Order: sequence, then C-alpha cells, then structure tokens
Amino acid sequence: MSNTTVETQIHGLIAQLEDYLAGRLSHLDIQNRVEQHFKAWETDAAWHAAPYAPGERAFWCALWTAQHLADDEQWKDGLPQRDLRVIIDALRHNRELPDGWQGRRPDDINAD
Repeated sequence: MSNTTVETQIHGLIAQLEDYLAGRLSHLDIQNRVEQHFKAWETDAAWHAAPYAPGERAFWCALWTAQHLADDEQWKDGLPQRDLRVIIDALRHNRELPDGWQGRRPDDINAD
C-alpha cells in the first residue's frame, strides 16, 4: 500500500474514531470498521513489504485499542475515550506515540 493510501486510511480512521467518541458509532460499529481495516491489510501484499509510513504506528495503535476496548465495561471506565483521544492527536499531528505505547502491523505484533 502506498503512503498516500495509508494517509487516506488514517484520515478516514480519525473521522470514525471521532464519531465513536461522540456516540455516533456504537461499539459494534467501530469494531466492524476496525475489522474492515484489518481486512484491507490482509489483502494488500505491497503494504506488508513496505516500510512503515509516517503516522502508521499510531494508526495500528488506534485499531488495536478500538478492537480491545470498544465495549460497555471499558467505556464506563473511560479508558477507550482517554486512549483514543491521545492516539487521534498523534494521528492528526503526525506525532510519535507516547513512551510505552506501541502500534504494530498484524504480522509484526510479536516483534520486539
């Protein structure tokens, strides 16, 4: 996947996450959107071989966070809202993730 396509996916993901945080997407809706991003990854062999694009680590961090924290119990604790706002900020401003936060591609998830 080209850097342009990654950037397009990032911008789309920001909008989806903002809709989720604003209550315009349900937990199930955001999980379905996340699954679509994972499926796009699976079908794009060029993306697998390409180096990480700017902002891509935050993109993956957002997907993993939404996948694992998008439920009623976590929502009540405020954890997804807090974490996703930090990640959206990193995505929007092309910043690094905070220390200790990771964003990895699915085939790179067990790497150091």
